[in-house]
Amino acid sequence: MDRRNPATEPAVSRRGETLLNDIEYRFRLMGQGPSPLSVDGRSLGQGLPRRRIALPELSAILMHPSCGYTARDTAWRLLVQRARTGDPAWRTGAGRS
Repeated sequence: MDRRNPATEPAVSRRGETLLNDIEYRFRLMGQGPSPLSVDGRSLGQGLPRRRIALPELSAILMHPSCGYTARDTAWRLLVQRARTGDPAWRTGAGRS
């Protein structure tokens, strides 16, 4: 049984949870709308869908046990390259995927 009391937990822990919730919320927003943050599955290959893949869907695909390590590595390489451009959207996207 978990006996932690949110009122007595360190403020740092609660701030960390709030930050993670904020990142999750922003990540979900980036994956919606008419132009979601996405990657081209055709260019990635490795058995990924041959179409634009919004980042929330890509995250689910990469986390699925049927996804191979080569596909994961290829997708991560692309996400890290895009995050290194300094674009805040891609930094958040890579951090969450």
